Amino acid sequence: MVLSGDEGNNTLGLGRGYAAGGKGTDTYNILRNQSAVAAKIVLKEHAVPQEYSKVLLDYDAIDIASVQLSGEDVYLELRGDNGARTELRLENMYRLHADGQKKSLQHSYVLYTRDGLRITGWPQTVNRAVDGQWPSLTPLVAHYLPDSDQSRRAFLSTARPEDIQVKFITPSRDGEKQVKVTIKGKPVSRHENNNPTLVPHFLQLAQVGTKFSTQMQGDKRNNTLSTTLLPGDEENNRLWHRHSKDSLKGKGGADRYQVHAGAREVEIDNQDDGSENDGEIAQDILMLPWDFEDMRIAQQGLDVVLTHASDPHSHPTVRIKRFMQHKNNRHLWLQDKNGVIDELQVTAKHQLLFYGLGEEAKPVHQEAARASSLLLEAMSGFTSSRHSSPDPAIPALLVRIDPSAASLGGIPAKSIRIQMQN
Repeated sequence: MVLSGDEGNNTLGLGRGYAAGGKGTDTYNILRNQSAVAAKIVLKEHAVPQEYSKVLLDYDAIDIASVQLSGEDVYLELRGDNGARTELRLENMYRLHADGQKKSLQHSYVLYTRDGLRITGWPQTVNRAVDGQWPSLTPLVAHYLPDSDQSRRAFLSTARPEDIQVKFITPSRDGEKQVKVTIKGKPVSRHENNNPTLVPHFLQLAQVGTKFSTQMQGDKRNNTLSTTLLPGDEENNRLWHRHSKDSLKGKGGADRYQVHAGAREVEIDNQDDGSENDGEIAQDILMLPWDFEDMRIAQQGLDVVLTHASDPHSHPTVRIKRFMQHKNNRHLWLQDKNGVIDELQVTAKHQLLFYGLGEEAKPVHQEAARASSLLLEAMSGFTSSRHSSPDPAIPALLVRIDPSAASLGGIPAKSIRIQMQN
């Protein structure tokens, strides 16, 4: 079978044979091999690095047995029914440079599995090693998209959004990564025994939230955990976020928690005892969708709650769990939407502290603040607002927050009393 597209956005479907799309964003439906005979499929696209094509696989993620680069082509081995295999070849996906030492991506493919994973992250270039071998293209990045999950579509379309929860299971050590979806606490899937989506070892499961309540957990590496940023207008975002509560747990490594706009609840569990990194606790960053001056900070029991001061109903409520309990739950810097970074701390007297910048203030604990700033740069690749200032005389301010402010309203950061030492 030979299929050809024109210069528009084409949709081509095949279970074996050859397909060549034209210019534009083409979509290939790769049909499942249900026979006992092996099949071969070849896809050919124009060498336009800025364009991409969609490949819709009638296969689960775990059915992808391997991803390999051979010559200038990329080969995917797919496991079908009855033990049959399908070889999917992405022809001329990479181009070998004249020196024979480098290959560059010529056309990108976005893969979609039928159990909801979108696979991206192809390296732009690969370089030949000194031993003459070419490196692996993996790990690739897998995002879970409920709207693309055919294995659960019937369940999700009839359930109330507030009853749906997505959980990413990422083992601390080497182990099986999974996506588990429940409705009212019961797992749902068309897989046998409602089993979760299994993620192959060569895929890195992106810790990015969905439009439903999502639990995310990192591992011993440096993780980025992010709430979702939904497409569409603001009202559409509010509609979904209203039903959602995201739980982000970084564990070991220097983690980044990225909270996007939208009126949802977000819980941060920043507990790390250093057991994953030889006893060392790394500095983490919480990236917020507002300016510091627009932020309210409140203490509720052992938790710290961050909200938008003037429009809390259109912004997330961020709860940092057990922040006041132990240093293992802290080691956290805050970053506002303009990239300004300051540290959230607790004193020996169990007082909550927040640092800021000012032009006339004198330094408070300047050496400690500077040391923390340099540590943050080393661990996370960020530059704090203090260290990046062109004038080293601009100090850190000690901002004291009343621990008795136990309501979600809290205290606006811009109205907090500033204490200075001469």
